[in-house]
Amino acid sequence: MESHLVIDVKEDETVIALLEDNRLVELQREERNPECALGDIYLGRVRKVRSEINAALVNIGFKQPAFLSYNAMGGSFEASRKLLKKLRSEKGRKGVRQVDESAKDGDASPSSDKNKIDSLLDKNDEVLVQVTKEPINTKGATVSTDISFTGRYIVLKPYGNGIHISQKIKDLCKKEKDDYESIKIENLIASIKPDGFEVIVRTSALGRDSRELVNELKNLVNRWEEVKRTLKATKEPGRVHKEVSRAIGFIRDSFNESYTKITVNDEELYHEIREYISFLDIDKPNIVEFYNRPKPLFDAYGITKQIKSYMGRNVTYKSGAYLVIDTTEAMHVIDVNSGTGSRKSPDQKENAFNVNMLAAEEIARQLRLRDMGGIIAIDFIDMEQPQCDELYKHMVELMKNDRASHTVLPLNKFCVMQITRQRVRPATKVKTEEMCPTCHGTGKAKPSILLTDEIEEYIRRVVESDRSLKTITLVVHPYVSAYIKRGLWGKSILNSWKRAFKVAIKVEENQSFPLLNYEIEEAEPLQE
Repeated sequence: MESHLVIDVKEDETVIALLEDNRLVELQREERNPECALGDIYLGRVRKVRSEINAALVNIGFKQPAFLSYNAMGGSFEASRKLLKKLRSEKGRKGVRQVDESAKDGDASPSSDKNKIDSLLDKNDEVLVQVTKEPINTKGATVSTDISFTGRYIVLKPYGNGIHISQKIKDLCKKEKDDYESIKIENLIASIKPDGFEVIVRTSALGRDSRELVNELKNLVNRWEEVKRTLKATKEPGRVHKEVSRAIGFIRDSFNESYTKITVNDEELYHEIREYISFLDIDKPNIVEFYNRPKPLFDAYGITKQIKSYMGRNVTYKSGAYLVIDTTEAMHVIDVNSGTGSRKSPDQKENAFNVNMLAAEEIARQLRLRDMGGIIAIDFIDMEQPQCDELYKHMVELMKNDRASHTVLPLNKFCVMQITRQRVRPATKVKTEEMCPTCHGTGKAKPSILLTDEIEEYIRRVVESDRSLKTITLVVHPYVSAYIKRGLWGKSILNSWKRAFKVAIKVEENQSFPLLNYEIEEAEPLQE
């Protein structure tokens, strides 16, 4: 399998697409400079303590308060509060509750044994929190006082002294009957870890050079020191640490030997990714490619067409069967329909089983592609119990490639499967329907035959508004481009425009454009 990561940086957002053997499997969007992102750390102030739900609403600088539950307080809460008090003046500062001075940074539990948040927090108390779930619709962010810094190989948690090795590393060593590698990593971390920090060693650390682990640990410790310096100067609720961009985070968590190319159309991000790849694997920085051609990046690699095909409500897959995907506030619902797939065999039971097995493959892909989280209910075609059991095992195997935490439950007697999948950000939504290209949503149609006349008049206005123009770029749908370029020996519509307006006209195609949409961009004036 070959993986190709394509990153399209636009004016207002960054879109990340992962291709596996040229097939789109993941799609993520992020606003340029998002106000609140997963992993960001904030100085917050308690707005309200809700004892009935054992949670607090915390002001972190936005209109919607963040949600902090008692279960998200973590074992480091007292140590964190002690740090805030220490960073303030000798007399303390209003909003920082007095703490038990005997509490140490490695305390494993809050000082109260009542398991109630109102015994730990009061209104206007300051708290240091980290975003664990981004704002979704009208809901504010979900936060935790359990602070962590994630690297490629290591997760660093201030307060504590433990070292934890990834269970996958332990399982692999156990399978190979060789615990040496696991013990080696643990001893290395123990020798370089500063006091007062807890370290979790990720699976990707297996087989890495000790120098790489040391460098990353130092980098993560420096991040925490920077947070403390920022906290000391911060007086109002707001962000004190920004997590790495979605693009870098995606590479950090998913980069492996299958990556053959990373393509990005932003020069600044291109250099940032090259530097990061060099850090991960010194032999692979050349897989990063800077794209600067006129054709839209996603069009060049066939991603736009795949998005239009696979991100709609109805998704057709192999053998003519299709899925119907609906999203509500409470859950995602997927219905499996046989379509023309029921004609493959005269045996109805065999058909149902084959359609469901293929549907499972597409559903596992759709969960990653749309980043669907929360509860997913899947209505498969009715089958016998032995076939249901086989389908369940098949789905569990397919979901192993999904990095998000998830649980797959066996099918019930109605042949409905339930999957719970970690939701840390809103699901990716793509509007695949287009506005009517003729009426533009008004319900009143203009003659489409007049499109070229409209474009010609538009070009005329642009040229007359600036007589110094020597080149203009016309962006249209590929079908329209083919039409205006049609003709031999210079008799095309495009050439007639060039002669009439005495300017060079470049035509660029954009697959995301509705059929009859057009625009002029990058007009180039004459050189004086």
